[in-house]
Amino acid sequence: MQPDNQWVLTLASERGLTLLELSYRMRGALDRIAATVRQAGRDADVGVLRDCGRLATRVEAVCALADDYLEKRINDTEQPGDASLVKLAYSRCLRAYADLGVRLGGMDAQYRRPITFGDLNSGNWLADFQNSYAWTIAGGSDEVQRNIIAERMLGMQREPKGWTL
Repeated sequence: MQPDNQWVLTLASERGLTLLELSYRMRGALDRIAATVRQAGRDADVGVLRDCGRLATRVEAVCALADDYLEKRINDTEQPGDASLVKLAYSRCLRAYADLGVRLGGMDAQYRRPITFGDLNSGNWLADFQNSYAWTIAGGSDEVQRNIIAERMLGMQREPKGWTL
């Protein structure tokens, strides 16, 4: 069962669950991608439609992970690594979103415009693309998140101290 978006955003804000809110914002920002496709006159381009479909699927997957995390948080069944799954999926999806926006925006998307703070999916494609890389570091780098998932969720052993190639 998919929760009501407004309820999720309210709960996310109240509990400081930023990644939940950002995931749902990205779902809403898919309209910007669709508008960019129409503006570029590429709404009949099969390759572009395929890329948009892939992105929409990734966004829905991130939202599903966020919903699952929210349910675990509400039911007090959250496990170590659950938040890492959402963070890792979100940062990778944000990069894919911004990358597609830059590619679809053409040369116009390459021009530098003032950065709009407070929204990671502003439609200012170059700024969105550059800022998307910050999310692979913020809150723990993607590599650290993968280690947390491997060790805490999958039960894999840590690498030995002093280990080298």
